[in-house]
Amino acid sequence: MDCAEDEATFDRSRYQRLKHAVEALAGVCDGALMRDDQGFDGTDTRAGHLYAYLPLDAWPLSIFHRAWRWTKKYHRQLGEMQIDCSALPEPPVFEGEDRQIALHPDGTGFFVIFPNDDWPLVDSFRNLPGNALHKEPIGTKLFFRYRTYHGAGSILLDWATPYHFRLGPGVRERAQASHGSVVVPSEYRVEYAQEMDAFALYFPDRLLNAEVKAIPCRSYSYNGGFHWVIGARRSAADPLRAFLSRHDFSIPPEAERRLQELEQEVSRVDLYW
Repeated sequence: MDCAEDEATFDRSRYQRLKHAVEALAGVCDGALMRDDQGFDGTDTRAGHLYAYLPLDAWPLSIFHRAWRWTKKYHRQLGEMQIDCSALPEPPVFEGEDRQIALHPDGTGFFVIFPNDDWPLVDSFRNLPGNALHKEPIGTKLFFRYRTYHGAGSILLDWATPYHFRLGPGVRERAQASHGSVVVPSEYRVEYAQEMDAFALYFPDRLLNAEVKAIPCRSYSYNGGFHWVIGARRSAADPLRAFLSRHDFSIPPEAERRLQELEQEVSRVDLYW
């Protein structure tokens, strides 16, 4: 363990491989309560899926050492997936550092992470306008929970300060720039990522996953929370449009523009042939 690191100097970027390992274990996990050599088991299951889902900036400092121990416990599985964590530095323990606020990928909100059994803090957070509790299924019997906030950033900072929350990169800047009323983004939305030339699909209904799997050029990502990624390709244009229309997705202008471009390309190809 690097004893020189403390809360102020801890470098999360050194643990990208650790995040990748947690995501990989969650990806093969079926929610088992007993050891079955398929991802997480027992008391690790909910926490493992939660931190696979959350971006690294949303991890409280205390989880890094626990996740590092997972790489030792599940080293055989990780080895079979060709994920070598043997060179990962052992993080400090950071006792009590279990509260973190990070940017939400929707561009307006925040992840607010703290222990679910801290009941005074739970009750206090519930009183904030714009708070939300989310549940994500694990297999057919389990789920994990996380909290978000979409509201005036100054209110969030004032609330978080006496509870000694750590703030992820950009949190203070976004919070100070956010003074308006609560804005809750649509739970069913698509975003266009220009750098990837791809569409990101966000929705809470896991029953829709089967429909997404029928769309060409699909993949998934845990960056900023689990979501589907659809490459901006002609073959995906019509199936993606049909999916978005069936389920009344909110489509921002940049996503609509790129989707229309693909549809026009499809029309030109059809006319040519």
